[in-house]
Amino acid sequence: MVILLIGPSGSGKTTLARRISQNDHWIHIAEDDLWMEIGHPSDKLRDDAGQMQVHSKAQQQIDEAVRQQRNAVLEFLVYEDPPHGLTDYQQFLEQRKIPYVARVLRPGVETILERQQVRGRPSDRDREIMGRHAEHQLPRLYSDRIQANWVIDSSGQTADQTYSRHFARLVEATRTSRP
Repeated sequence: MVILLIGPSGSGKTTLARRISQNDHWIHIAEDDLWMEIGHPSDKLRDDAGQMQVHSKAQQQIDEAVRQQRNAVLEFLVYEDPPHGLTDYQQFLEQRKIPYVARVLRPGVETILERQQVRGRPSDRDREIMGRHAEHQLPRLYSDRIQANWVIDSSGQTADQTYSRHFARLVEATRTSRP
């Protein structure tokens, strides 16, 4: 099983993915980590060539998890419509017959900005710039390629509440279906 966890920067993807990966037989794959791994500067826009490298690395990690009979939660941003990253991963998983679910974290802009302030990354310090990023990324999550039942508005919820309400049953289902 793979959970494709999508949302804008500051939506809680990393926190939730880490929480999910604390369970037996789960690993966490973060596109942000893969961008750093390929040496892409964090202050530069992401490009198609880098995206291809990142997707390849993520797919390799998913394949390795499957070989090890592990589940994976893959977290990434969607900053375009149609959401090519999402559709690319779906196609990859479907070709390999790897079961997956997609979940989209879509809190409001104010919640995103509050969470960015709490996490305290240097890149999160300029509230005006981060607000523009959120306002750019959020509309991409209204794509016709994103199903309404995938969307989670986690505004006003802690990561533990979001996990309990939306992910605990998924994780438990993988535990009970193991041979």
